[in-house]
Amino acid sequence: DVDANPRTTTVSLTMTVVDVDDEPPKFIDMSPDKCERKCKDCSIKSFIGNVSYENKGDVTVNPQMIAEDIEIVNKSVMLYYIRGVYPEPFSSLFIIDLNNGSLSLIESFQNATNDTIKDDFSVVLYIQAISNRTLLGTMNVTLNLTVVVPPEITTFQASTMEETTTEKETTTIEQTTVLQTSTEPTSPEVKTTHAPTTAPTMSSSKENDDDLIVIIVPIVAAVLVILLIIVIFANRRAAAAKRNRYIMEKKSNDINGIEKH
Repeated sequence: DVDANPRTTTVSLTMTVVDVDDEPPKFIDMSPDKCERKCKDCSIKSFIGNVSYENKGDVTVNPQMIAEDIEIVNKSVMLYYIRGVYPEPFSSLFIIDLNNGSLSLIESFQNATNDTIKDDFSVVLYIQAISNRTLLGTMNVTLNLTVVVPPEITTFQASTMEETTTEKETTTIEQTTVLQTSTEPTSPEVKTTHAPTTAPTMSSSKENDDDLIVIIVPIVAAVLVILLIIVIFANRRAAAAKRNRYIMEKKSNDINGIEKH
């Protein structure tokens, strides 16, 4: 209306501003002393973990690796991926659960390295989580993984452990051997008292051999003495028989001489 007194009207207009999920998900620090989930201030860029050099299976990560969509518009499902491993030759050892981000070793580092590493070492993994709804991904976080190599037992330590075990076993085992002999040739009587039988161990094999020698030597000596007595007795009987034959022959000769006269 272009008149001098234009006519006007008024209308109300309501506008709704819809929040768009344009924020990428973030890994959240779930430590007990931190704030709750879906907080921009509690995001974390690195994790630490450890695993045994000898074992395969689950990898311990502290705190647990959890990614959240910090937008509250819609709930997203996170998908986890390994984006890199350093040193690279170890990349084939790791698998990650697509749905919860838990890590596992499919083979131990000991087997993978042919047991050639003797000291603890570190492996770095780069992990990413992606929202299945927006396809927005987190920044790659680093997992600094310490591989714990058990200490190698030296020859001196092994011998010390063996001596300690031998001493303990020796104090629990008592063996007494009694050999009884008499003036008459009788079989030796051996009495042996043993402590309760326990499972033999390699460390006590030498002690058992010594105990066996202690038992066998007196028995062998006794057998030899018996054999010597038997030989002497046999020789005496042979000599007596020979003397009797001589006396009988002499008497026979004397009788024959008397008859001739």
